[in-house]
Amino acid sequence: MLFTRGCTSSLDAIADLFTKYVDCSGQVCNPTKSTTFARSMAVVRHGFLASRIGFKMEHLPFSYLGVPIFKGRPKAIYLQPVADKIKVKLEAWKAILLSIAGIIQLVNCHSYMLLYSFRIYSCPVNLIKTIESWCMNFIWSGNIEKRNLVIAAWDQCCQDIQAGGLGIRSLRTLNEANNFVQCWSIINEIDCWASILKARVFKRNRQIKCHVFSSNLDR
Repeated sequence: MLFTRGCTSSLDAIADLFTKYVDCSGQVCNPTKSTTFARSMAVVRHGFLASRIGFKMEHLPFSYLGVPIFKGRPKAIYLQPVADKIKVKLEAWKAILLSIAGIIQLVNCHSYMLLYSFRIYSCPVNLIKTIESWCMNFIWSGNIEKRNLVIAAWDQCCQDIQAGGLGIRSLRTLNEANNFVQCWSIINEIDCWASILKARVFKRNRQIKCHVFSSNLDR
């Protein structure tokens, strides 16, 4: 994924980069399999820039490596496709044929499908509650849409087995933990991307409180 300004000189530089890559590696880039995305740009101008280098033209939001890419704060509608995958997986199983240990293992495994997104976004609380309600219904009734008699509260189910729980991973805790890992990486500049973000959102070792516009994404 390449970020650039929405001007012809930047696109010409990218086209030149592809040409040099072909000369060095012998691998030919296929423009028809490449896509351009723009934010806050007229459709006519976006189409002109895309046709200049032969790329397809698409719009936000889109999915990149399984993670939704969008403009603004994380909303449930953007992350809903990931949650729907968990719903489809659970609906495909018949809990009546599984032991309670098998059901818990199945719920934990499918919940891990969100970890990739959790490392990038702070998932909306209402979406997490929806997924957890699916899991709770699946455990106690075998059907994610059917609410049955609940023997234990969900917070208790998310405790360790030694503490009297079922050992289910709390999605909210997983999300917060992954967000803290990303914050730790940014503050300590473990990776190159962390150095870039720290230079952007920190000033004099203090976090910038105001909104920071991106010249790459705004054009």
